[in-house]
Amino acid sequence: EEEICVDTDPPTYIDLRITPLSDRKGKFSGRLIVARDVTDRKEAEEKARRSGEFINLVIDNLPVILHALDKNGEIILSEGKALQLLGVQPGQLVGQSAFETGLVGHKLSTDLPAILDGASLHTINKHDNLYFAHYYQPFRNAGGEVEGVIGVAVDVTEQVLISETVRNE
Repeated sequence: EEEICVDTDPPTYIDLRITPLSDRKGKFSGRLIVARDVTDRKEAEEKARRSGEFINLVIDNLPVILHALDKNGEIILSEGKALQLLGVQPGQLVGQSAFETGLVGHKLSTDLPAILDGASLHTINKHDNLYFAHYYQPFRNAGGEVEGVIGVAVDVTEQVLISETVRNE
């Protein structure tokens, strides 16, 4: 079994399988050759790879945190440039209870049961001198049961401080 690229414009990818054939006595009698065009699959794989790279580019360069919790509150995803603002490395919190890290706001602590029942939540939390807008959404398994919570946190410190300055003037 081998995958080959035919030098055409655009390239054509062929899955080539060659199987030896033998007669009843076990003597070689020929080959079965099956060639299948897999160009569409290869193009889809390449698009998925580029999409993943683009998502990583966004996560690594914008002031966001992508996170997910299982239904027990254990962190199963923790990625994003804004983690640096909290002194945390991407992936560092995976496996820990979100509530024991001190990084989850009180609002999520009290609303997690409602989110696990299917509700969404948007809140702004303060952590030290930073403000984050949090967006939480439950995620479900194929059977429709809530498995946990996905979330995005965006650093909105500058916007909050400007708003407070305007309000105080």
